[in-house]
Amino acid sequence: ARGGGGGGTGGGDVFEEERLPQSTTSTPAWFRASADASSDQASGARATRRAGTTEFDDDENELEATAGQHEYQEQQQQHTPSWAQRREQPRSTTTTSSSSLQQPLKLPSHIKVKAPDTSKLDLETRRKRLEARRVRCEQRELELGILEEDKAARPINWPMCCPRIHHNLDQDIEDPTRRKACRAMYYAWLVTIVAYFWNVLALIACLAAGNKKSVGDFFFAALVAVAGIAISGRVLYLGGAYYALQFDAGANAVPYLWFFTHFLFHIVWCCWMLVGPPIVGNFAAGLYFVLLQGTHLFAGDKAPGVFAVINVILWGIALLLSLRAGGLILGVFRNSGGVAKAQQQRAVAQATVESTAAAAHVAVNANQMRE
Repeated sequence: ARGGGGGGTGGGDVFEEERLPQSTTSTPAWFRASADASSDQASGARATRRAGTTEFDDDENELEATAGQHEYQEQQQQHTPSWAQRREQPRSTTTTSSSSLQQPLKLPSHIKVKAPDTSKLDLETRRKRLEARRVRCEQRELELGILEEDKAARPINWPMCCPRIHHNLDQDIEDPTRRKACRAMYYAWLVTIVAYFWNVLALIACLAAGNKKSVGDFFFAALVAVAGIAISGRVLYLGGAYYALQFDAGANAVPYLWFFTHFLFHIVWCCWMLVGPPIVGNFAAGLYFVLLQGTHLFAGDKAPGVFAVINVILWGIALLLSLRAGGLILGVFRNSGGVAKAQQQRAVAQATVESTAAAAHVAVNANQMRE
């Protein structure tokens, strides 16, 4: 039994050896050669595939780069003006004249740029604008209030029949000496207005008497009357004496100088209307009109001669009252230090003119040197 067991064990070992035989035979040479060749061909094919894939990837990358460069160049050409367009465009004083800096390039669609939040900026800008508008409205309301107060304090009261302007000597001119001079000028201006109207009436009387040569003189006299009344009121009295005498000549001498300039012209014109020389027609029924044509005037109808004599008297009174008023205003101007103030303002004006002329001369020389 022990031997049989041993024999069984030994038989089992032998069976395992027979089922898993170990080959001791060698591989033929032709088979190893063919296997090596096949492996070499497979390795070469894999290497070729790898090289082809690499070359294809390189070509694809190169094509993508070339396409991107072409697209960038096209965008640059679209945003950069041509040579003809540059010639048509005006030259700019800034150093950056290219329009490509003004027009940004278009980004691809897949790139998203976040826009800045301008809501706060817009609100700040609107707030500043509203604040500036509020300040302007307040200033306008203040000006309107001042104007309303000025209108309430300076009512329109002259002339009494049809008020058009403000005229109040007692309220506007506090100094009695200046008020007296202004009232004298006011009376002289009123007499001048009456003399203008009477001159027109004298020529109408000549037309009524049958003097056909007085038609053109009548229209010219009417034109002179309208223009003379308007200019004398605006420049001589209201804008001259009435405005100047509201100020002290020692503080401001310019209104007085403005008045004296037009006052001299007024005196010359009164003398012209008083004499009535026939240089520009006989539109002025003055001394020449009365003396040289007196025989014709009083031969038949005496009305033209009477009107002419009254006209001469009125212009004589206007001249005398104007001279008296001018003397009073001149005394006010001298006594209040207007002469010294006028000399001071003249010196300042002369210095300003000289400095302006010097600056202009320097500028001309500089331009000549550049040329």
